[in-house]
Amino acid sequence: MNEHQNFSDYTKSERKIADFIEKNKNAVMYLNETELASTIGSSNATLSRFWRKIGYKNFKEFKQSYLEQQVITPKTKFERILAKVEDNGKSLQQSLFDFMQYQLTDTLEHIDEAQSQVCVKRIATCRRLFIYAPTSSTGLGFLMKHRLMRFGIDVVILASYDQELFEQILHLQENDCVFIFGFVKMTREAAILLDHAKEIQCHSIVITDSIVHEFQKLCTQTFYVNRGDLEEFHSMVAATFLIEHLIVSLGQMKSEEALDNLEFLNNLREKYKHGK
Repeated sequence: MNEHQNFSDYTKSERKIADFIEKNKNAVMYLNETELASTIGSSNATLSRFWRKIGYKNFKEFKQSYLEQQVITPKTKFERILAKVEDNGKSLQQSLFDFMQYQLTDTLEHIDEAQSQVCVKRIATCRRLFIYAPTSSTGLGFLMKHRLMRFGIDVVILASYDQELFEQILHLQENDCVFIFGFVKMTREAAILLDHAKEIQCHSIVITDSIVHEFQKLCTQTFYVNRGDLEEFHSMVAATFLIEHLIVSLGQMKSEEALDNLEFLNNLREKYKHGK
């Protein structure tokens, strides 16, 4: 449906529907068919005939076609997840739960436990762990640092962009380990970091949301997490699960040291609870 379409054979009700949709396409994506009919002052039966007239089986197919034509932006990604929620007839909470449960299940199916143990050992035995967590993965990077420091792991959060990143890469050594969140695509900075790590024979681990990707040839290990389709709102639930899985595994591997550190932390808190 577009501005050059011939509306001469449309009924008055159909022209009213077409005019409303053309003027309010983004708002329409948030409505179900009953809400749309009520808003326009029409009926579900009239809308059903209208979808068929413009070449779609139903409202759901019209929504899907519209969303597929949009430029992928954070706004359109969010509109897509909201449209899915409206279409499946479930509550928002149940829809999100189902959405995230699928991502967790798919992620779990791709985890090789032997490889995750190798990864944990590399983190446990490295001199220092350098974490590159740009943009939306920044929170995951700081979560890792917070958890790992309790196990006595020396962690550095790397800068996201060139100049400061170069200053930090200068201190990278062979017995260090690089951990990269490489979502959607490989950034220039991630490529530089991996290339340098490979050159000095430093282990590098990448978490990516792509099954087929370009990280494989540059890094030591990769792990896949499901964050949703490229065109949709991206969740961090599965990525958080993988990070927590690695951290708990590390705790098992360094259980005695971990418990000693946690006990010392608790004693410090108790000592200075009321100030001194």
